[in-house]
Amino acid sequence: MKKSNSISVSPKTSRFIGLFSLLGAPLIAQVSPAGGTFADKAIITEDTAGESITRSTTVGGLGPALIHNFDAATVDPSYTITPGAGATPIGLSSGRHLVLYSTGFSDLVGGSNDRSEYQTNLTLNGVPLAAGRSQGFIRQTALADECVMSGGAIITVAADDHVLTLETRRSDNDTDTTGLPTRVAGQSSIQLLKLDDSWDYLSVSRAANQAGDVGTSAVDVTYDTNDSPGTMGTAFGFTANSGDVTLNESGLYLVFANTSIQKTTNATRTNFEQSLTLDGSVISGSRTTTYVRGNEDTNEGVTAVGRIISATAGQVLNVQVLREPTGTAAIIQGNETALSIIKLPLTAKYIEVTDTTDQDVVNPTATVVGFNTLVSPSNATFTHGGGSTVTVNTTDDYLFLGSLFTQSDATNDNHDRVTPIHGWQIDGSGGPINRGIGAAYQRDNGNARLSGSWNATLLELTAGQTVEMTSQNVGTASVGFPNTPNMQGLSISSLIVSNDPAISVNLPPTVLPSSTGNVITNAFLDTFDNDTPATNLTYSITTAPTGGTLLLSGGALGLGGTFTQEDIDNNLLTFDAGAVAPFAGGFDFTVSDGGASDSSSFVINVEWPVTTVTVQDDGDVTEGGVSDFIFTADVAPVGADLTVTVAYSGSASGTDFTGATTVDIPDGATTAAINITTLSDGLFEGAESVVATITDVSGATITG
Repeated sequence: MKKSNSISVSPKTSRFIGLFSLLGAPLIAQVSPAGGTFADKAIITEDTAGESITRSTTVGGLGPALIHNFDAATVDPSYTITPGAGATPIGLSSGRHLVLYSTGFSDLVGGSNDRSEYQTNLTLNGVPLAAGRSQGFIRQTALADECVMSGGAIITVAADDHVLTLETRRSDNDTDTTGLPTRVAGQSSIQLLKLDDSWDYLSVSRAANQAGDVGTSAVDVTYDTNDSPGTMGTAFGFTANSGDVTLNESGLYLVFANTSIQKTTNATRTNFEQSLTLDGSVISGSRTTTYVRGNEDTNEGVTAVGRIISATAGQVLNVQVLREPTGTAAIIQGNETALSIIKLPLTAKYIEVTDTTDQDVVNPTATVVGFNTLVSPSNATFTHGGGSTVTVNTTDDYLFLGSLFTQSDATNDNHDRVTPIHGWQIDGSGGPINRGIGAAYQRDNGNARLSGSWNATLLELTAGQTVEMTSQNVGTASVGFPNTPNMQGLSISSLIVSNDPAISVNLPPTVLPSSTGNVITNAFLDTFDNDTPATNLTYSITTAPTGGTLLLSGGALGLGGTFTQEDIDNNLLTFDAGAVAPFAGGFDFTVSDGGASDSSSFVINVEWPVTTVTVQDDGDVTEGGVSDFIFTADVAPVGADLTVTVAYSGSASGTDFTGATTVDIPDGATTAAINITTLSDGLFEGAESVVATITDVSGATITG
């Protein structure tokens, strides 16, 4: 059946119903001081819960809102709340705020065919926000009877004492009356952090549905509304009705994105995936999913994520969505799709770890997740020893973000229904804390083999404490689901610009074996200091350089050697590579302004280039004539010839032509040819074909 180019959907008819206005809601106290204080935080939790939530009574509608109340809170003066049964409104100071939430629901007593869908959003002074939305789904069977929604956004509050609430509605019309889903105790929280209003900030959203379908090919989300035209500063470039966000400055960015998906009303299981991309490449740890079942009017999903990303100047950020290979196409909904970003100061200290071992998620109880790869440059604020723990080395407030992406196979297909829930554990015991959880439904059948979710929390830690991410399967979990986890940590105090040196750029250059004079520019290594010129920022080498020779103005530097930021800025620091490749070389260092210092490791990758070879014919030839196959390398081989091995196929037999089975692309060249001589046998055989297939590429410079 041919798929049409567009689909018709009915928007939720009660999408923006407000239960009541909070404009005049009384608060016990007012925020202080006016405008709030940078780095003030609020950690607000609910440990009792148990409230039920009812369905929508109309097709395409929403049920009544459950406005979340909270029974415990630790708040700084930029925020106000009085915990208790009626503690739904949170007072905020004016200015910029980071908002994080998570909430969980369960359906333990419904029928086996119960399906319920949940939509969670923030409101500011009674107005629903497009930013920070999330969705959850429960199929009350196979024990996968819980859902978790996690959302986040960077918002701007117009005036002191404006009120924030968190609310959830059901978007299904399931009629089962055996029992109603309820909010899970210990899984609801909202966390806030007052940001610096001077930071460059971008907030964009969609007011109207996006034209076109979301199918199996990735679609960039476009935004028709710029909600922050006066705060973009020099860090961002954006044009309305575009999906491209140009990151004009190198460094770290804190990004939150949510995309609302609606498909047609049918019973087709469909899984949708959102990811962040830089220059078209998917950012590790950013893949999240939403499952849209289609039964009982469960036709809407939201994919959401929060990430720290590292970018170089001029890179383009996009949010893209697609669906798994089978299922039903959908549209991107307006009023519920948004992107918010801040450029973090150059002084920011963060860590990012991931794992490449495809750990199985088969955990009936919360189990710590291991990480074997440090993604970010090392620094003195965090330590990761290759296991499950990240250690903080400074007493501080921290933001931690995590993600968990799982992929199932055909084993026990169509019977596993699993919700992998991930959370945070402190100091190696006690299990997950009562905030900052994440999950996404994993259906494990041909329409939905993926699940991706994220979570985040604010933590007040003392030096030496450890943080771990945990995962737990709710559901059948009869087979393992290989997963890719990711964890990030950010020091809040490092965002306060001080007069101490802070390494702002630390990126690994890649150089050729035996190459000389490779310049280490400030695009690879740079330090920011608010009151010290580059000439007085001194780097000291604390481990002997490996992988080659480090030189300053042509003179070799070893253990104990020094150079300045001015030397780097003037292109005086170079590296002569050794002959061994591939090799991860470099050196450890400290950088000082004469008083305070910062430290890290600088990595230099010594690698041969990866060469891709393609083949192209030069057209048809009459029997008895000569034709060529042209072989082209995208990167010229260095140090040796490149040998290409060829196999022939097609309708012509081996007695109809002759041609070599190998050809060398010479050192420094990019092309070579094989002559195909066709043999005249005096027989009419019609049109025949000769197909050349590359079966092997070898040579001293080949790594892949």
